[in-house]
Amino acid sequence: MLDNRRFVITGMSRLAVRVARLLGDRGAEVVAIAAADDELVALLPDAVKVVGGDGSWIERLRAADLPGCDCLLVLAEDDLENLRVTTAAGDVAPDVPVVLRAFDAQLAEQLETGVNVRRCYSASALAAPAFVAAVVGEEVLETLRIADAEVPLCLLDVHPGSPLAGLTPAEMKQESACAAVARAGRDGAWQPARGDRGRLEEGDEILVGGLLLDVLRLALRNSPLPAPPVRRRRRARGRRTEAATPSLVPAAVAALVALLVVTIAVFAVALDLGPTDAVYTALTNAFGDVGLADAESWVKVFGVAVMVIGAVLIGIVLTHLTAVFTANRLEEQAGRRARRMRGHVVIAGLGMVGFRVERLLDELGVTTVVIERNDSRFREAAAFHSPVLSGDVRLRENQERAGIVDAAGIVACTDDDVTNVSACVQARRLNPSIRTVARIFDDELADRLGGFGIDKALSMSGVAAGAFVGAATDERAARRLSVGSLELVAFRYTVDRDVAQDEVLAWREQGLRIVAAAPPGEPAGPPASVADGLRPGTEIVVAGPEDVLRTCLFG
Repeated sequence: MLDNRRFVITGMSRLAVRVARLLGDRGAEVVAIAAADDELVALLPDAVKVVGGDGSWIERLRAADLPGCDCLLVLAEDDLENLRVTTAAGDVAPDVPVVLRAFDAQLAEQLETGVNVRRCYSASALAAPAFVAAVVGEEVLETLRIADAEVPLCLLDVHPGSPLAGLTPAEMKQESACAAVARAGRDGAWQPARGDRGRLEEGDEILVGGLLLDVLRLALRNSPLPAPPVRRRRRARGRRTEAATPSLVPAAVAALVALLVVTIAVFAVALDLGPTDAVYTALTNAFGDVGLADAESWVKVFGVAVMVIGAVLIGIVLTHLTAVFTANRLEEQAGRRARRMRGHVVIAGLGMVGFRVERLLDELGVTTVVIERNDSRFREAAAFHSPVLSGDVRLRENQERAGIVDAAGIVACTDDDVTNVSACVQARRLNPSIRTVARIFDDELADRLGGFGIDKALSMSGVAAGAFVGAATDERAARRLSVGSLELVAFRYTVDRDVAQDEVLAWREQGLRIVAAAPPGEPAGPPASVADGLRPGTEIVVAGPEDVLRTCLFG
């Protein structure tokens, strides 16, 4: 319990609401800095004290009595705003630890060197492995970070025909670079993985840890994506989605027409021209051929003005029309690529989570098609690897354009719960064998979605919140997780002495597992990289029963 402990939260987001609920449930006092009209304030627990969002950040942090709190959690979705808050916190209360949210995981790691930053996490990087694992029917319980790498802990079912059946934990580690942390037999009783005794059998469950791609490759190998049924390919019935013409184009066209009409009238009167000659003179003048050497001074000035304004308006029209035609051409090419795919995964929504999922699946060798309704800052980056289609993912026509009937899965991860549910339901109608994963914030709704044909409902904030709460409440940023009745702890630890190979083996025999290690100045490595022991300054991610970790690491 966290009685008599107080935490300040800034940045109203779904993650902030989750964190406030978790802290409140454990008895902590929570103060949130937010504007009174922020719609997310209504989702906060009644016990949370809300401080107004007016004034500078220094003033707001003082109003929340930051110097007297245990930790400041900076959880907005805007990285720049979070940096401003962190800087202000250093002025107001330099001794109060900060747990910071940032999209850029490498930036997050670098910011931990700040005087008052205890941990810095990317919520989408923490959550994306859970969405990818859910596509193949597996479950990521936690994702930790060490050096430049994410380290997930993933539950795997050793189902009939699994390539893991018959392997010992040591053989599995040798083949996959992943360490066994705990395992359960067919009776469902979970035990820490002590040593490498016993072979995995069909019907077992196993909790594994390792570097991100190693763990996800193992999950994909254990539960391959289903091959789509052989069917006669049908032409998608959806109409081609045209890029919306920018509103500036009609206005520019109207202004250009009005300019030409006025110019024709002025030249007809001032130069005593007939209709045909006046039109010709106006058009050539607008395109830069002035030809008014013998005209009066005011007509020359008018002609120059028409030439300049006409050039600007024509440039606007041509630039935007080129953009529209280029966008349509790219959209057509993306649609053709999508229609040729089979066994791919459709990603609905190219926000922070969608982009992370797309990148992970691409690195795993799984082809993807993205459907994005609005412009996204990740669109160009994603388009290098995957077809990116514009449109509403809920519509049958848009899903057919994405090749949903031949897809192995769909990950609906827009910011709207209803859209995600509708997208998965529509996908299941078109392809009954598809694997459906929906991003859902509402816990009650998520619990009831099984009857709607949604295989897995996940919340980015729900998956990531535990990391932020763990860092705020524990200097080691420990993650507590349960598998059956077995309680485990995982955290990042910096070795402060030489640890011989025999001692590492003794830790394993007691149930402490090193799932990743990063020697000083080197990138993170898999569990096998510690075979020769550890030297001072090496960072390791360890997992196991709390009493075992305390005994082995802290005496």
